Parts: sequence; C-alpha cells; structure tokens
Amino acid sequence: MNILLWLAAGSILAWIAYTHLGLNKGRSLLLSVVIGAAGALLGGVLIAPRFTEFAAAPGIFSITDLFFAMAAAVICLAFDGLLYRRGGT
Repeated sequence: MNILLWLAAGSILAWIAYTHLGLNKGRSLLLSVVIGAAGALLGGVLIAPRFTEFAAAPGIFSITDLFFAMAAAVICLAFDGLLYRRGGT
C-alpha cells in the first residue's frame, strides 16, 4: 500500500512540475512522471528507513515515509532538470 502511495505522490509531483510550473518542458510528460515515481520509490524504500527511528510495518501507512518519498521525487526531478539544462539533451 505504501509503495502505491509513494508512486502516486511522485507521479503527481512530476505532473505538477511539468504542467503548472513549466519545469522539464523540453522532455515529455511521461518521462517526468517516470522520474518522479522512481525518485519517490527510491526515497520511500532506501532513504526513509535510514532517517526514521523505526521502519513502518508492512501495510501500515506512514506519513514520514511519504514525506521522504515526496522529497526524493522533488530532488530527482530537480536533478533531472539540472542535467537537461547543462547537457542539452
């Protein structure tokens, strides 16, 4: 359940960044959504357990894990934007 929420949150953040903020306009919406979802998954699986006192039990919603997943998605989208502007491709 948490993984689906992380993926949804990352995808929604990527969609907002693409459509409303105009970030990564040189790339497709689908690529931005994939990068946001991958970043959220990375944040929820790898980063959140490192910074929280306890790992959330499987199947139990954790707002802290969701926060880390969203933060990682934003960082991945920002990093992608930086690479795109510097590399041009």
